Amino acid sequence: QTMVSCTQIVLISMGIYIVLAFYELYSIFTPEACDTTKDRCLYPLFSPDQLVDVYGYVSTSPTITKGPEHTRPAALRPFFNLSGLSLATGDVLGGGAWESAA
Repeated sequence: QTMVSCTQIVLISMGIYIVLAFYELYSIFTPEACDTTKDRCLYPLFSPDQLVDVYGYVSTSPTITKGPEHTRPAALRPFFNLSGLSLATGDVLGGGAWESAA
């Protein structure tokens, strides 16, 4: 008779753990399957009941430096702010408060 050693049990356990870890990573980073019975496979960024804010900026500069706002030169000036828009209603100005930033 052959006995299973402690080393073999540890190696088998580690192998099972590694396989399950890779499966978990695969399932996390794999996109959802597209339902082919529907006419499109796009998923919305926001849920229908989620309120969003829209900000508009203007600039006289032909190029805009990317990065956080506090590190950029003052090339962008706030133009408008729409707060609390409901995308479910489809009414852009009806759901939010119009605030002019100028």
